[in-house]
Amino acid sequence: MGLCVMAYDNLDFDFKTKEPSDQNQGTFLSITTATFIPLTYGATLNDLRDSRPPTLPDQPYLFDRIQEQQDNVL
Repeated sequence: MGLCVMAYDNLDFDFKTKEPSDQNQGTFLSITTATFIPLTYGATLNDLRDSRPPTLPDQPYLFDRIQEQQDNVL
């Protein structure tokens, strides 16, 4: 099938009861969801090892982009 990456998130639910009692004080559930994202055909583990995360834009760049769009923001 090839390589894939997995993005996951933990979700916590706290179900409150309308009238809590000794027998029923509510329910707390914790689940984890995941999405599997297939990589490009032919991707190898070395491709992942050699990759680097993108660098974030610096503050002057962001400021200039905001200034350019200022007239479009209400």
